[in-house]
Amino acid sequence: MVLVSDGVKFQVPVRAMKILFPSSEVVFVSVQPENVQEPAILPLGALEVDAFVKILSRKEIIQKSLDNYGYILVADNMEEAIDTVNAIASEHMEIVTADPFHVMTKIRNAGAIFIGEYSSEPLGDYFAGPNHVLPTNGTAKFFSALSVDDFIKKSSIISYSREALEKVHKDIEQFAECEKLTAHANSIRVRFE
Repeated sequence: MVLVSDGVKFQVPVRAMKILFPSSEVVFVSVQPENVQEPAILPLGALEVDAFVKILSRKEIIQKSLDNYGYILVADNMEEAIDTVNAIASEHMEIVTADPFHVMTKIRNAGAIFIGEYSSEPLGDYFAGPNHVLPTNGTAKFFSALSVDDFIKKSSIISYSREALEKVHKDIEQFAECEKLTAHANSIRVRFE
């Protein structure tokens, strides 16, 4: 992995990444540079960034974000790019490759995934319909986007027959005894005395 940082000032790798663009040759990392003091890199080559920033309405904020946090990660191959994407676990991820649906099957950690060149992040923000409350700061490794499931109370239901419990009761008793929870162990043991 090569970190391209010419003219980009930063102390440590950014954690609050928001958008990743794995392409067939390069992974472009973007983190909504229009947001104040958030990490950013635009999905363009390093030489094109200055010209692109000049035409944007929030160029001062974007430039500050680029100066403080911007970078481009260059991967040697797609597998390395995918490993990097999964390690970063961005809030938004755009897959713009020759076969984006194949690449998508290898992505384990992203809040929202946008497939193909016509499915950019603002589509999800404003129109497409999925929830816009997404895991940030790499938490897509262990959290999902907010959904109706977050507002539903659930209960676990467990039912074993005598025959099924008989096959595993000694294991359960051993777990309980290892934790010094003898009442737990006894509540299983008495069923077979």
